[in-house]
This record gives sequence, structure tokens and C-alpha cells, in this order.
Amino acid sequence: MGICISIYAFVSFSGSEAYYVEKDSSGEIIDNEIFDSFGNVHVNESGNLETQGVLVNTAAFSKLKVSGAKQIYEILNDQKNYQSSGYYKIGADLLAGTYVLQSEGEGYVATLTGGVGKNDIIDNEIFNGRYKVTVSNSQYLKISKAVISK
Repeated sequence: MGICISIYAFVSFSGSEAYYVEKDSSGEIIDNEIFDSFGNVHVNESGNLETQGVLVNTAAFSKLKVSGAKQIYEILNDQKNYQSSGYYKIGADLLAGTYVLQSEGEGYVATLTGGVGKNDIIDNEIFNGRYKVTVSNSQYLKISKAVISK
């Protein structure tokens, strides 16, 4: 696997599922993810990317006057206070703390050490109904088929 050279915000457009794929020089998949909304990806040296969505280098955040991928998603999709499925960076997209999630059918939540392509799972759960999760700065929170209700 190549050396991580940049971190990008990945943002989809509302109403369309989007994906990110990075392949090595022989066409083998290094990493991939399907996104409901937004997240952060670690792009390696391969230079062989496929996306159905927008990649924004995190180095551009200050120039764009945004704090994270969630805010870019809200701007591009004319949303306010988006609280549903996504990859939240704690400290940028959400404050550290305890959140109550409400599933939309069978929900999934994971606390991660990093964005897509460079992370370990700290904790994860498939749940129905309400679920409480606590996150700290520099962690990531993946929420699928659920809404932050508190």
C-alpha cells in the first residue's frame, strides 16, 4: 500500500449514493467506500482514483471558510444542521461528547481512529431503535441508516 499523501473531504450530492475507489498501478483496489453523504479519505500515491462525488483537499478548508466535510456537504446540498448518515470527524464536523442515535430500520454506528483508507475500528454496533455513543476529539464517527437525535 502506498504512503498517505493527502486527506480529502469526500462529498456526495443529496439524493444520490456516491463512491470512492483507489487502485494501484496494476488495477487492484487499495481502498473503496460507498458514501451516503460525506466523509474523509486518505489518498495514497497511486494516482488512480474513481469517484462519484467531489473530493476537496483539507488544506483548502481555511480558504473555503469551512471546518469540515459536513459543512461542505451542507453548502453543496442546501442543508442546514445535517444530522444523518455520514463519516463525522470529531472536532470538525461534530463536537466531542455523547450522542443518542435513532435508527431508520437497522442502523450501524462505528467509532474509528481515522478516515477511510487509514483507520481502525474502536467500537461498532448494529442496532434497532435508540443507541448512545460517546466520541472524543480526533476520532471519527460513521453513522449509517440512523439520525443523531440528541
